[in-house]
Amino acid sequence: VTPERALSVTWDDGHVSVIPVDVLRDFCACATCRKARLDRAEIEEKPKRRSLAVLGASTRFELGGLEHVGRYGLGANWMDGHRSIYTYEYLAEICPCATCTAERGGPPVPFDPVPA
Repeated sequence: VTPERALSVTWDDGHVSVIPVDVLRDFCACATCRKARLDRAEIEEKPKRRSLAVLGASTRFELGGLEHVGRYGLGANWMDGHRSIYTYEYLAEICPCATCTAERGGPPVPFDPVPA
């Protein structure tokens, strides 16, 4: 993790992906986070109501540690107690660099199931 709060990954081919920690958390591919994104998308279509900040939200984007998960991914332990697992393939897919954005045809998007 860089001093700018980003995960920096240098791939076998020399390409470097620098993914901000906030994006990494927002793009968590676990079922709980995917459902929360889908629920948020539905709520955003409705009129806004006033609300208070959620307790513990300040630690949501604080990374507690990283570890290898087998030979296929990286585990992230967040300070709010959440744990994310990112496959190396998924990390490569969400690389926000200009080259990857151009190849993808747009900015990275989180993995979410297509609503039926």
